[in-house]
Amino acid sequence: MEYVSSSNEADKEVGFLIPPQIAYLCELQVKRTLAECPGIYVLIDGPRLYCGCSHNLKVRFPNSRKKQGFAKKVLCFPVQSERIREVRHILDDLEAKAISALFTLINGHGLPFELANSDHACFLPSEAWSSPPSELLKVAICIAQTVLYSTGVPQAAIDLPRRDLLGTALYSVLRSYNTANWKHIVSSELRKRNKPGHPSSPIPIVHVN
Repeated sequence: MEYVSSSNEADKEVGFLIPPQIAYLCELQVKRTLAECPGIYVLIDGPRLYCGCSHNLKVRFPNSRKKQGFAKKVLCFPVQSERIREVRHILDDLEAKAISALFTLINGHGLPFELANSDHACFLPSEAWSSPPSELLKVAICIAQTVLYSTGVPQAAIDLPRRDLLGTALYSVLRSYNTANWKHIVSSELRKRNKPGHPSSPIPIVHVN
């Protein structure tokens, strides 16, 4: 299986934006550990997810957590830019595409997650399945893959689902099966990750206490 890679082409600037090279998984006391930088963040609390963006992750996260009413963890994807004033629309677009990518992976594979976002919660455009998709879309998909990987989602369910099966009855079947067997599915996946040669996170994750 192939991931949408965060290396090579995705290392290049997307407009004025330098895509995230590392993700930080933080526990409750994240305000003390997050840098004052722009980026994408995802609130995680069991099956609940919320994706947002900010020009100052350290300031934004506590407000977002209070507004959403949940978050035991947050996964942050810092980005860099020397021209932060011009990057606002690119960061907003990256957030929208990351939400769409999460929606597509969750619904395409019938994963037992609840995406709290309403705006941009739709399937990815057909361009996502082209070769290659745009740089910004590749980065957004890679972010969504990393979020799900961090929760123990199996490798096969992190790849893009078949586009021709999106929105079909297969989703309900997969959702029912995954919901009933999720603890076993995740524990089996985590055991596999201890074996040599198992694929790692699309974007490297650093755990911050």
